[in-house]
Amino acid sequence: YTTNNWTGAVTTLGAFSGKWYAEGKITDVDNFSIGIAELGGDTVTNMNTTNSGFVGKYSDAWGYFGNSSTTQIRHNSVNTTYGSAFSNNDIAMIAMDLDNGKFFVGKNGTWFDSSDPANGTSPAYSFTVSGVYGFMSGLEDQWSATRCDANGQIICQD
Repeated sequence: YTTNNWTGAVTTLGAFSGKWYAEGKITDVDNFSIGIAELGGDTVTNMNTTNSGFVGKYSDAWGYFGNSSTTQIRHNSVNTTYGSAFSNNDIAMIAMDLDNGKFFVGKNGTWFDSSDPANGTSPAYSFTVSGVYGFMSGLEDQWSATRCDANGQIICQD
């Protein structure tokens, strides 16, 4: 984010199956966007184009957008109120289940909307898996990605 111009960053770890988790510390509560994107699609192609870094702007990404007063999930430029407001230093959590096509969002150890990625219940979005996906952010915080087995146990980390 630079003076009203959103740009994005994408993970170095791509996946086409399995359950994956990423988290990051929010350092600018007024400007962040996190989520997942198909790595060969419009979202990644345009992520460094001014005002295209919002995850979920295109049909190949599912994201969460927040500032100090608004929290929304976003897909194909359609926003839906979701979750609760973040504060600086909160830990944002996102998970993708590529075996079942589901996306989850939470903060500080609690998933929004009673979601449970380990059991696949109450996702923020369900989608059809059609390629290789990765985590993406519209912020410059440090993120880490983790591969989990079906029981939520960590297999590897990036």
